[in-house]
Amino acid sequence: GTAWLIGPNTDLITQVHMRPSGKPEDIGLKVALYFSDETPRFQPYPLVLRNKAIDIPAGESSYRLTQSYKLPVDVILFGVYPHAHYLAKEMWAYATRPDGSRINLLHIDRWDFNWQDEYRYVQPLNLPKDSVVHMDYTYDNSAANPFNPNSPPKRVSFGQNSTDEMGEIIFQLSTRTPDDLHALGQDVALRELSADADRKQRELEKTPNNDELRLAYSERLMQLGDLQKAANQLLLLSTNVATPKPIRLTASRHMGDLAIESGQYKVAAQYYYTLTQLAPDSPEALFLFGDISARLNKIGTAVDTPAADVLVPLLALLGGEQLPIPAHQEREEPHAVGVVGHHEEGLQQIEVRQIRHGVVIPSIGRAS
Repeated sequence: GTAWLIGPNTDLITQVHMRPSGKPEDIGLKVALYFSDETPRFQPYPLVLRNKAIDIPAGESSYRLTQSYKLPVDVILFGVYPHAHYLAKEMWAYATRPDGSRINLLHIDRWDFNWQDEYRYVQPLNLPKDSVVHMDYTYDNSAANPFNPNSPPKRVSFGQNSTDEMGEIIFQLSTRTPDDLHALGQDVALRELSADADRKQRELEKTPNNDELRLAYSERLMQLGDLQKAANQLLLLSTNVATPKPIRLTASRHMGDLAIESGQYKVAAQYYYTLTQLAPDSPEALFLFGDISARLNKIGTAVDTPAADVLVPLLALLGGEQLPIPAHQEREEPHAVGVVGHHEEGLQQIEVRQIRHGVVIPSIGRAS
């Protein structure tokens, strides 16, 4: 049997798309939950293929949108749910096996937005590891499309409104083992992070002065483990006095964290000192600089900042207690680390996928 695993304290949220009728309507929703005394053999996984790079010119009658994904494990496919808006015309979903053979998973030759639904296979389909699932959609943004919401037609891009467009397909599948399910989830998450980083990079090329976007791009790079590239982006934000203060704070914090993880403690102290100058009343900034100063003093390295100006108010905040001095340890293997970003609303933690040694964090001396 197959069943969704729902943990305790789970919120059930329904999303309903409504069509206007011109008068008030009563909306009644029902959700049916079926329980079993037997432990399910399989736990379903919704594999989503989507492509947000939609830009359909006005009058284009055959705009093609594709996406694909290579399966890292064996899967069992139970059903499929395609989704697009009014301009979609024809939909294909298919898989290519490692031996090159193709199996068609879905074909809708006349898409109708009002009749979209989920399709379940009479018999589950087995797809071996290294099979590739494909989405191939065609859109019609011409006046000949009777469903086109725009008259005359106009350029349409990706968006949440029904008059925008979407292109995605959800494969309901399962893996044969819990380990395979975990491996699939990790691979999909990495793929989505990479795709989001690519989108942010393209947007940044169009708007290079968008500091908020540059920070978001650098954080995606950190999550992907591309730390040198992330450091290059953060350097632009942390050393530019024109950068908005909240963004410069976050960028300087990230630079200090990256410097520590790459073993450059003295450079980390310089970035943490910048935090104390940008936010002199921040206990977090004072503690970070005091902590790295203690580490450097422990190993006999001088701090190239006016440490006393920072450590005195820090000790006052701690009630005169002496700072704990962490033991210095050389790190030989890459490891995961949590990097904390400082935002106006508070602290937000992002997970760095992997730390690689050899990252060079530029020194900034006595930052101001």
